[in-house]
Amino acid sequence: MTKVILNGKEHAFKEGQTLLSIIESHGLKPQAIVAQVNDEIVAKDKYSQHPLNDGDRIELIKFMAGG
Repeated sequence: MTKVILNGKEHAFKEGQTLLSIIESHGLKPQAIVAQVNDEIVAKDKYSQHPLNDGDRIELIKFMAGG
């Protein structure tokens, strides 16, 4: 298992998971969020190639429309 901190809470995922798989498992649309891993923004086109590593700190920021 790979343990990461996701939006401030510890989560465990199967080894080999990517950033995209985490985004989708949380019901989020990749094009509607910004992902930051260990204080660095990950480009949307790299989500499916970005592996999770034990101890990663991930922030998923969802944009909300409104006025």
